[in-house]
Amino acid sequence: MVPIHCKAIIIDEPFNGVSVSESMTNSEIGLQIRTAYSRWKDYNGRSSRPEFWVFIAFHFVAAFFISIAGILTLDDLFEIVMSVFMLVQFFIILPLAIRRMHDTGRSAFWLLLNVIPLIGNLIVLIFMCLPGDEGANRYGPDPLRYQHVPGQEVL
Repeated sequence: MVPIHCKAIIIDEPFNGVSVSESMTNSEIGLQIRTAYSRWKDYNGRSSRPEFWVFIAFHFVAAFFISIAGILTLDDLFEIVMSVFMLVQFFIILPLAIRRMHDTGRSAFWLLLNVIPLIGNLIVLIFMCLPGDEGANRYGPDPLRYQHVPGQEVL
């Protein structure tokens, strides 16, 4: 489970059978977001729950502020800004979601369940919330056991 509080995200991931709790600092949150952006064309490998959910939270917060700016100014420019933002985010979130599925040992084809209204979306949401496979699986090494540095190739 990933409890969330106001200042940081608490990670309760099992590591070698031991539950580890640590607060994620602002720089670590920024690293999760930069990692997602730097791996935008990487459809292979795995992404951890923190990497996925920190980026999704960032996406919703950014979309919220762009929407508020558009509402307050009543300017058509913000419709274009929001459209471009959503298009860019799609090309970041799709590979991130695929890597998240890989982390749970599932193929990216499971994301096609999203075309089934409600039930399919709920199933995919549950998959995204599940912990990843401990250790390496057929999609790559455990993302919680190594730190991906943006701009460097994943081993």
